[in-house]
Amino acid sequence: MKICPEHSPSPLYLRPFIHLNAAEIKIVVQRMKNTLVNLSKSFVDVPGAKRIVEIVLTKVENFYATIPILETICNPGLQERHWEKINEIVGMKIIRKTDTTVSEILRYGFQKCLQALQEINIAATQEYILEQNLQNMKNEWNNICIQHELDKDTGMPVLIGIDDIQVMLDDYLLRIQTMRGSQYVGAIESDVETWEHKLIFMQDILDLWLQVQSTWLYLDPLFSSEDIMRQMPEESERFNDINRIWNDIMNYAIKNKQILIVIEYQNMMSTLKECNVMLESIKKSLNNYLEKKRLIFPRELLKILSESKNFSKIQSHLKCFEGISSLDITENFDIIGIVSRNGEVVPLNNAISPLEAKGIVERWLDQLEDSIVQSLCDINNKAVRTYFTMPIISWIFEWPAMISYSALYINWTNEIENLMKQDKLKLSTNEKKKWYGTGGAICAPGMELIE
Repeated sequence: MKICPEHSPSPLYLRPFIHLNAAEIKIVVQRMKNTLVNLSKSFVDVPGAKRIVEIVLTKVENFYATIPILETICNPGLQERHWEKINEIVGMKIIRKTDTTVSEILRYGFQKCLQALQEINIAATQEYILEQNLQNMKNEWNNICIQHELDKDTGMPVLIGIDDIQVMLDDYLLRIQTMRGSQYVGAIESDVETWEHKLIFMQDILDLWLQVQSTWLYLDPLFSSEDIMRQMPEESERFNDINRIWNDIMNYAIKNKQILIVIEYQNMMSTLKECNVMLESIKKSLNNYLEKKRLIFPRELLKILSESKNFSKIQSHLKCFEGISSLDITENFDIIGIVSRNGEVVPLNNAISPLEAKGIVERWLDQLEDSIVQSLCDINNKAVRTYFTMPIISWIFEWPAMISYSALYINWTNEIENLMKQDKLKLSTNEKKKWYGTGGAICAPGMELIE
């Protein structure tokens, strides 16, 4: 095994000490000692050979005693501050050059202060490990990048995969705190504190960034509504300002990617804080505005408002009208009928034009509600009047099922009232059962057909 990186044929004492690996030297010398001890036992009957082996063994053991010194002076973690302590211990300034040999360095009499040297060696080793760990942390974070995707509703870039980074941050902050608790951190304590502050700053930035993103995603579709933009011009203008800021930050993040660079965006913390305050203020104003809207038309309002520019999407929120699955709409987006989930279509007396409402959603929804009520009422009255004018089967298929039910019971109720008036004169017990039973004779055929 080689004991230095150079393939030098010169004796170990004559080699520059700064090139030596004390750990490898210790292994090699220990093997030499073991080999010589075994040879000494083998040459027990050969006094001359045994004497030579013992002389060499003595030299090896003498050199082995200097290995603790080499472990200190060849320690890769030895810094100038450690050499200053060594100078104090030996009582003189040690001259160190790139070609200073082992023999030259050992002349400074380290043997008499071996214990103090070992303490310096331990401190240098532990400090070196901490420095390497700190540097490894920094190197690992150099490879962490911000991820994004385009939001399916807004088409704007948004952050993704932040949960993994936050978990990683928690882990590294715990490591930093452990590092700060080491008794050997003193030499690099300022670097450790600086790195800890950077990680905490990154954590705060990400938390605030996600908070802003969440509120922004909630408000963006709402402030795409023409009605809200017209009714809340000041808030709309402020939201547009936030949109521009958001785009600037996200474009910077997309361009630079590395999170350590991204968080250095100019005034990022204060900018995000300001955006968060503005968004909360806008959200509060919006909630006050929506409360007024809900007094006019309360159900599903928020979802409908957010889709006010895309009328075709509004149909998915029409559960605010019970029993209606969709609307019958013309090419000009005029509403001319309502459709149930079974496909029955009920035409409206008056067509409703959402476009004429100019983005004021509750206006055409109110008109639609009134038109539905009036249209169903008119159709029901027609069904009641025409019951006796055509065969029951034709009559059933002339009207929607629920209208048929309603008209049947209205006619049944009318017949019952007429029969009750005649009860004292003509109605027998069997006739009472016939007419007073569930649905009565007048309803039974129709109910079976409808079902």
